Formats: sequence, C-alpha cells, structure tokens
Amino acid sequence: MNPRILIVERGPMAGHLHRSLRASGAETVSVDIGLEVEPAYEDDADFNAIVPPMERPEDLVSAAHDSGCEAIHPGVGAMAEQPDLVRACTAGHVGYIGPLAEQISALADRWTTREIAVAAGIPVIPGSGRIFNLSELEEPVRRLGYPLWVKDAWGLNAQLACNDTELGVLVRERIHSGQSVWIESHIERARHVVVTFVGDEEGAVVPLGVRERALRHKGRLSVDRFPALISADLTAAVEDAAVTLAEAVHFQGVGSVSFLVDDAGGAHCIGLRPRLQVGTLLNEAVHGLRLAEVQLRMAQGDGIGWTVDDLEPSGTALGIRIRTEDRGVLTRFRPPDGVDVHTHLREGSIGSGLLAVMVVKAPTAQASVVRAVAALSEFEIEGVDAGLAEQIAAISDPRFWDGDVISSLW
Repeated sequence: MNPRILIVERGPMAGHLHRSLRASGAETVSVDIGLEVEPAYEDDADFNAIVPPMERPEDLVSAAHDSGCEAIHPGVGAMAEQPDLVRACTAGHVGYIGPLAEQISALADRWTTREIAVAAGIPVIPGSGRIFNLSELEEPVRRLGYPLWVKDAWGLNAQLACNDTELGVLVRERIHSGQSVWIESHIERARHVVVTFVGDEEGAVVPLGVRERALRHKGRLSVDRFPALISADLTAAVEDAAVTLAEAVHFQGVGSVSFLVDDAGGAHCIGLRPRLQVGTLLNEAVHGLRLAEVQLRMAQGDGIGWTVDDLEPSGTALGIRIRTEDRGVLTRFRPPDGVDVHTHLREGSIGSGLLAVMVVKAPTAQASVVRAVAALSEFEIEGVDAGLAEQIAAISDPRFWDGDVISSLW
C-alpha cells in the first residue's frame, strides 16, 4: 500500500516535495497554520492538516495521526535537523523520512562534525580547540594569525576579529555569558562548494556531483551553480572526502557536505547537513532525479540500486533565490514561463524573506546565465521590492560570467 506522508515544509520547496512524493505513488498532507490566503503548495497536496504555528515535534506527530499518515517528511529547514522529531516519530509509531536520530545528533553542530572529519583524515580549516578562558587564546593566535573567526560551541554565530583587541572583546563577552568558543582561520577569496550524496543502510554512498554557492547578497546565499566551475581533480577530491565523511557516520538518506576552497586549491570541510537543501534542486535538474523519492526509499530500507557511473548528467543549472527585505501583500506575482519557479506564494499572499527559487537549466554555464537574465526580466513582482534589477546586474557581471571567486556584487 502506498504511504500517506505529512510534509512539514512551508517554504518555496514545499510544492516540489509534494509533487515529488506524489509521483512516487504516495499521498501527501500539507500543514495548515491558518493563513488568510492559502499557500500555493496546498494545491499540490492531497489533504491538509491543522498544525499549531509552533510546530513542535509532538504537534506534528499528532497531526500525522489525525490525518492518517504513516510517515513525516521534515522538509528542508531546521526541523530536518532535530533528532527530537525522529524520536517523537519513533515513540508515536510514525515513520520518519530522513536519517536516524543518532546520525542527526552526531551532525547537530559543526564542532562535532569537525572532530569526525579530523578523525576520518579529512582536511578542515586550521583552528583551535574549545576555549573556556582567555588564557587559552595565546597559542592558537600565534599559530594562526589574523583575521580569525570566533564561533560558539556549535560552530555558529561566527564573528570576525582582525586584532587582539577585537578578539578579546568577542571572546570575553561569550565566555562571561557561560559559553565556550573556538577560533578558526579566515580564508580570503574562499570558494564554497557542496557535495550532495545518497547513503543507504548497507553503507553504500553515491555522490551526486559538486555545486557551488556562487553569489551572496548581504551575507545570504543568492545564486547556486551546478556543476561548480572547478577542476576535475578538485571535484574528485571533494567527492571522495564527502563519501568518507558520510561513511564515518553511517549516513542513511540524502545529505550534503560543504567545503571552503582556498586559492591554492585546498578544500576544507566545514559541515554536513543531514537533509535536502534548496540547492539540491540543481542536482535533481541535471541528473533527472527526485531526491525526496530517494529519501523515501532509503527510509524504507531500500538499497540505492545504482552507482555514480549510472548517472547521466545533462547540461548545467543555476538556482536563483528571489528575496525581499520588505513585508507586504503581493499585488502582482507572475513567474516567467519556460523555467522552474518554486514558491509557496500567490497573488494576495504576504511576501517577506525568501519569495521564490528559480531553477534555470541550459547546455552550458554561460547559456544558463543568459536564460536566467531573460527569465528574471520577465518575472513580475509588485507589492514588495524583490531587487530583480540588481540581481540581473549581478549575474550579468563579467566576474560572475567567468566564474571568479566573488562573495557579493550588490
């Protein structure tokens, strides 16, 4: 019997998850938190379930029971990295479409992932151990030099220090608030690449290529590129490292390992995300896969059933994230024809933050840029400022066209 699945996701990826899982034969149930205008993904679901806005694990399991679901898909956000949701599903006899709780726990913070990577022989960014008082700063500062990133115990909330005074202030504030910290070297002109992979319960791991987080705006990811514009040797090196890390934690499902690449071509592992990401839309577009369906099969205990040699990638893809810093009613919202636009919004919806993700596929990287510029020019958004003109200018810039290492162009 085909399963009925509660899909937690409420952002631009929600409709895609519903369509992917329904294509596998499953019935899907969306979460309804009582918005005045129904989100677009409800059109892609078979049923809707009422869920409190807080979306606690126990609320989701109750909603799954009430709507007759056999399983929960956690979506692509923070809920997909909560081992408590997996445990709640187990306690409530509801399936979970994702890795095991102990695998998520092992990867819950970048410090733990860093230790796992080091033990597996995978290069990481030079840094310190955990620091609990100011006296422990002297040795790593002398060894690493400035600038330095100060991170909390989980490897998050990074702040850059360029001298002893700035470092002392940042570390003192955190230690006095009861935190431990660690510090890490800053890599100038870092290229951020990501390897998505599939792992099954028998231990097989198959990498799905390398994509690049190619452009940011005000620190937030704006454009993904697949495949990354890196050498074949570097591609093979980061894929091998990602497979090694996945094997080290016996990962089951779909995950992604991130690396920062320096000017000398050294790749430094910075984390493993145990979930689908917005960027995995590009892997799907080029490889012709439905990764939510792959997740379902892995959660059911199936083997992968294919190797990297069986994949037949076709063309290249760009993923354009369309954001706004405003909050307002979308009085006009007309995506362009001819490209895939993933969104949870429609005219009349309240728009804020991430409005949509546009995936553009073409035979070459340059052709993808040309198609993306044309599509952005046709995208009609009124009611909020989505910065479409600025985004067109950014991806038309010769530095982006040529694949230079850049962080932000506007």
